[in-house]
Amino acid sequence: MMHRIIRVQTIMILVSGVFLLLLPNIFNARETAAFDGSDRLSGRYIIRDSDTYTTAGISDFYDRGTVITWLLGTHHRELWSVPVTLPVFQWMNDSSRLLITELGGGQQTTSFALEDENGLSYTLRSVNKDQANALPFWLQKTGIRTLFRDQASALDPFAATVVDRLARSAGIFSTQPKLYFIKDSHMVPEEYKKLLANRIMLLEIEPDQTWQGHDLTGRPQTVISSTSMLELLSAGKIKVNVSEYAYCRLFDIAIGDWDRHGKQWKWSVDSTFTAHPLPMDRDMAFYKFHDGLINALAIRVNPKFQSFVADIDDISGYLINGKELDSVLLPSISSKEWIRIADSLQTNLSESVIEDAFRAYPEPIYNRIGPQHAEILKQRIGQLNRVADQVSEVYTSSPDHGSEL
Repeated sequence: MMHRIIRVQTIMILVSGVFLLLLPNIFNARETAAFDGSDRLSGRYIIRDSDTYTTAGISDFYDRGTVITWLLGTHHRELWSVPVTLPVFQWMNDSSRLLITELGGGQQTTSFALEDENGLSYTLRSVNKDQANALPFWLQKTGIRTLFRDQASALDPFAATVVDRLARSAGIFSTQPKLYFIKDSHMVPEEYKKLLANRIMLLEIEPDQTWQGHDLTGRPQTVISSTSMLELLSAGKIKVNVSEYAYCRLFDIAIGDWDRHGKQWKWSVDSTFTAHPLPMDRDMAFYKFHDGLINALAIRVNPKFQSFVADIDDISGYLINGKELDSVLLPSISSKEWIRIADSLQTNLSESVIEDAFRAYPEPIYNRIGPQHAEILKQRIGQLNRVADQVSEVYTSSPDHGSEL
């Protein structure tokens, strides 16, 4: 009897292994075409095309049936395949010329470092992400890979231009992202065609030393990374305007951006050796993760996956990825200063400002979610005094500290 039980268990393990390992690598033509670029390069997602504007979707990989959406969530799936009309990226025009200097990107995003004729740095990066690259190699050949790739559907692919308007209205530095369609043409370097051609991408400022003394970055004497900032701060060689940083962090929470680790920031250092925050890469803004059975369980295990909903009921999730910087910079801020910061952000992000910002969505996207997202943000902005109190309680503060550390 015992031998039979062991035999059955062994068979079940083998069957599970086949499901997890073999099947995702045999019956995966749709997934392969979506992520190896063949669908995109064939022009499958292009609806209308011209030299100046193209109408296209990003990917239909995230379109799923009832069972999958019940398990993994509806998310922002429909936004990824909706055709939108975007300007065609011009590598060269009458006023500027952009050249690729380096292929970059993190684990999930394809990006290129660009330079204009004045030597200023920009980044051109993909809207779609391949989240499978965040997995260990041995898991990249299993069904976990497909699951991870699918969860990019929780991202709002068009959030960047809305956040740009909101940030500038709030007086926060923005990389000024713009959405473009990269047309398959002779202007695309041959060695990069597979990565670039027929792709919707974001062009944005890359704050670095090339922007030294420039108005857009606060006319800095130098621009440094978070690692360098922390080292110089620890050595007593610079100060940090922590009130500006706290203001940015409340803005992060308002827009639902939970992924604010150190690499998402640069620092503009002025002539008084004071560092000012330059936030970047707000990819998680308006994130929608909570609406699937498996996702609801995942949030219980890891609360950082916060969704953009009307009630901000758990600030702890917004503080997890930002702990490296928050734990150093936020304890110096008094509870009174937190409330002043919240009041200031509420004043700057008025209802009319919010409504105008969401008009930055391409029209088909605005028609689907623009007014709804605007109403959600209005409600979240109204909760910032409570949020500020909660953050203040997390980081013990002293009323004697000023706005610099």
